[in-house]
Order: sequence, then C-alpha cells, then structure tokens
Amino acid sequence: MNINNLINLYNSGRSYESIAKEIGMSKGWVRKSLNGKVISRPASIKKQTIYKTIEWNTTKERDRLTIELYQSGDGTATIAKKLKIAKKTASRILNEKNVIDKNRKPGRMRAFAEKINELYNSGLSSSQIASKLSCSSTTIDRYIHAPRKSAEALYQIPKDIQERILHLYTIDKLSSYQIAAEFGYNYQRVQNFLRRQKVSVGSLTPEWRAAVQRGIKSGGSSLEKAVEQILNELGLQYRPQYELDEFRYDFGIVNGSILIEVQGSYWHSLKTRINRDIYKRNLAAKNGKKLLVIWDYELSKPDIVKSRILNAVSPVEFDFTKLEIRKAEWEQSKILLNKFHYQGCGRAGIAIGAYSGCELVAVATFCRPTRQETAQKQHLDYSEVLELVRFVINPSYQSRNFASWFLARTIRIIAKNKCKRLIAFADPTFGHIGTIYKSTNWKFDGISEASYWYYHRRSNSIAHKKTVWNAAKRLGLSEEEYAKKKNYLKVHGQPKMRYILNL
Repeated sequence: MNINNLINLYNSGRSYESIAKEIGMSKGWVRKSLNGKVISRPASIKKQTIYKTIEWNTTKERDRLTIELYQSGDGTATIAKKLKIAKKTASRILNEKNVIDKNRKPGRMRAFAEKINELYNSGLSSSQIASKLSCSSTTIDRYIHAPRKSAEALYQIPKDIQERILHLYTIDKLSSYQIAAEFGYNYQRVQNFLRRQKVSVGSLTPEWRAAVQRGIKSGGSSLEKAVEQILNELGLQYRPQYELDEFRYDFGIVNGSILIEVQGSYWHSLKTRINRDIYKRNLAAKNGKKLLVIWDYELSKPDIVKSRILNAVSPVEFDFTKLEIRKAEWEQSKILLNKFHYQGCGRAGIAIGAYSGCELVAVATFCRPTRQETAQKQHLDYSEVLELVRFVINPSYQSRNFASWFLARTIRIIAKNKCKRLIAFADPTFGHIGTIYKSTNWKFDGISEASYWYYHRRSNSIAHKKTVWNAAKRLGLSEEEYAKKKNYLKVHGQPKMRYILNL
C-alpha cells in the first residue's frame, strides 16, 4: 500500500488496529511503517473526547463538577480522569455531599464482584465459579481472598445475622471456624467481619490461644491426610489433634513424646501464624516433646518424609567417628543437597563431605557472601569471609551429636583456605535455632532482616528469590510479573539469627 495513503488514514483518526484490518496487514506492520512519519497521538480520538479535560479554578467549582458528573452517570474513576484529581478525592467529595445513590446500578467490576459473591455463597468452589464466568480461578481467588473496594461484598455479613454472630463469638465462645460451619460461610469471611467489628482477640493472649484451640478443624487438611497415610504405611500408632495445654498438634506419636506439625508454605509465613508457630514450638520444648515440622513441598517426596519420621522415632546409632571427612565433588554434593535440603543445592562453592565408604552421607558448602557489605560490616576484606550456605545430612544417618561433630571437622578444613571468619544463618521458619552453632562455639551476632522466597504450587517446590529475579530479568519482566506469570506465591519468612566464628 502507498505510504501516503497509510499516513492519510492515520491522520483521519483511524487506529492502528482499524487500518491493519482494512488493508489486511498486521498491527505491528502498520506501526512500523508509520514510525517516524506521523505525529503519535497520546490517545485515540474517542478517548480524547471521553476524557477531555474539564477546567476548574476553585475547590468549590471542582466539587460542583464532581457532583454533576456523578449525577450524569460517570463513576469515580471517570470523574477523577476528567477533573485530573485522585479517585479517593472524588469519593470523599461525593460522601461529604451525601449524593451517593445506593440504588444506582453497579459498575462493571462491582457487578462482576457481586456475581462472584452470589456464586461463592451458594457453595461453589473457585474453579467452579471460574468455569461459570469464563475466567481463571486465579481471578476468582483474588476477589475472594484479597478483595478491593469493588469486591467488599465478598466479606460482608447480612445484617440480620450480624448480631447473632457477635453473640456466638463473644458470649457463647464459638470459634470463627464453628460459626462459619453453622452459617455455611468460609471461616475467613467470619474472621474479617469480626476484625472489622474490633472484637478479634490479640495474639499470644490467653483469649487468643483459647480461640485458636476452639477453632481447630476436626476433618484435617489434605496435607494432614497425606501424612496420615504415611504414618499408616509405616505402621505407627498415632493420635490426631494431640492436645498439649491449650493447643493441639496435628499428630502425636510414640505416646505423645514426638509431635508432628504439617505446615503449608504460604499460610505459615503470615505474621499471625508465625507467632502461633513460635509459641507452639516453645511449648513443645518446654514439655520435653520433640517437634517434627513437615512442610507441604516435602510431601512431593514421601520417602524423605518417611526417613525423617523413622529417624525421629528410632534415631540411627552408628560410629560416625569412622566416617571420612574430605572435600567433595560439587556434582556429587549437588545430588545430596537437591534431594534433602529444603532449598535445594544453592550456589556452588567449597563442599566438605562425610563419606561412609563411597557413599556421601552429609555435606556442608561454603561460599563468599552474596553481598560485599556483609564482609564490610565484619570489618574484613571480602576474600577473608566465608558463609555456610548449605548443611544437610541424609535422614538415614541423623545420629545424635553427628551434626555438631561433622561441622567441627568441616571448620578445620575450611580454616586452611586463608579465611578469617565464618558466617552462618539459622532460619527459625524451618525450626532451626542455631543449636549446632552454639555447640561448636559460634558467637551469636544479631538478627538479620526477614527475607522471602517463592513457593510453586503446581510443582510443590520452593525457589530462592534470586532465582526468580534472574529468570524475570532474562525475560525483561519485573520479579512480581514473572512470579504471577509462573504461578509463584511469595512467602515471607522469619528474621534469621546470625552466627559468626573467628578462625
């Protein structure tokens, strides 16, 4: 097509899409052909007409125009664009002047949210609602679990039963789970209603612990059922929902001397859950109980879970002093780390292994700190500091005192690498509180900032934030965009405890 005709079409107000459709070419071809030959428009003529700027000089005039536009049928978003003000400002003006029409037909997004609300209250799941509305279940979950103002109806409780719910919670002392079951609601809906009424109990108070205790579901989650199946296969006697003081644990085995908690990566990274988990962990230790935490991603490898449980029940007793401690090949270490470490192999570095014959049964890897500031804070040169980034033992060899014995011998080898200081981090999120560092004379050096990682729901695995960031950068996406595209959930951990050792 003649380029002049193409320019004339564009200057007449036609969009790239309409021109491409008329001449039978792609939108990209039209855009490329016109690049540098026409003056680009900030918006189509239609959009320029709709959002043509309305001039106002005083706030009084602005308020008058806001009300007029609203009464003519415009929503707050459209009003904000026309007057070049914030959407919140438009809403505030309409509320202050008391011109909000509650019977007004809802906007498209609000109507969509109310439709989701109606289907959700009828008992349909997210996937069933998505199928009916021809959208993704992720979209439905966003409206259900993280509602915006346009979807507040999802968490509203009908007025005729609000007082009944408050009475059941405050007087009859029923939990949000029990109330939700009685009225056929999701328990989070009840919890959000109670939070808005400012009657939710505070964390770590006796009332809070009692509410948690009352709120335990008896049916068990899918994760608990998976562990229950493993316990049955192992032939172990267990008691589900084992009671200890005011709390319950998912399972109690060996007459309750060993407790098992099954945790999901996302929910147990939330602040309220973290506080509860810390309290329950300390409570178990105070009562002389051994607490075994099993995470959702571990259940994708049931054999590892079986080994952990069996080792907790009957610790392996072997003469680990006969093991050979030496530098290990990275490829061999990588296999052991990927199989048993909760965060995979991590960065390549100096690997020290414990060998039983030709079998690698434990490995520790040391690397330079990821940031040079880490060494600077220690007032040392970057080359003089090493970080213990991975430490793992095959569950079949988890003998008492083996971890501290092995760590002490790895330090002797590392000391020959002209290193002046070692740094290690204990992650309380996964039940690590630095016991082996204390037993090998490491010094507590403070608390690091809480970090995060990503949990992949489909593969039931976790990924380091740097791994996700690198992948996003290669595709030209932000970390958040890439995580959403690849179905990653951001999981926030607890602040880690930092330990140092001078060599």
